[in-house]
Amino acid sequence: QRQMCIRDSDNGCGNNDGGRPTLWAEGTFIEINDATVNTGDYGFALVSSSGSLTNSDINVNCNGVDINGIKSVQGVDFTIEIGNNEITTDSGSGITVYDGANVELHNNDISGVGERSGITVQSSKAYIHNNEIGPIGGWNGLWLTGSFDVIAERNTIIDTAKTPIQVGELSSSGPAPSASRPVSYTHLRAHETRGN
Repeated sequence: QRQMCIRDSDNGCGNNDGGRPTLWAEGTFIEINDATVNTGDYGFALVSSSGSLTNSDINVNCNGVDINGIKSVQGVDFTIEIGNNEITTDSGSGITVYDGANVELHNNDISGVGERSGITVQSSKAYIHNNEIGPIGGWNGLWLTGSFDVIAERNTIIDTAKTPIQVGELSSSGPAPSASRPVSYTHLRAHETRGN
């Protein structure tokens, strides 16, 4: 069994910086195990794909893992498993889950995240369990927004710059969240939908 070690661009995380993921997979079934990404802008981008990313070490400037959309074949929806990974970012989120994705996130160690949240779920379905999230220098340990269906249980969220869990949009008109205390969430079931 060979270990995969990948290096990528070092352009930046802004929209106009030209940063790109180390690996982009779109519309495919993929299994990544025991990979090391030890530099670069973004880690893995899994777009409308299914499979797994496991037992890997991801240390990047921007987002560690971006999951967008869902893989469907003849009306059958497939999930993505992200498990047993060490994910450290300088400024981006550890894991983002967007655009109707269906994921299981388990046993990941997520830290750093100077300008975002540890795990961000927007308009997707996620089962999030047994993760160690923190310290998080940016925002929240777990941020749920849009129309989502999330089960989060047995996660430990420590040392976040703002609230450990944020449900809904962040608002500049409300009270500013303060630094949080260590907290272990036994079970959180969150489901939010919006009407037209």
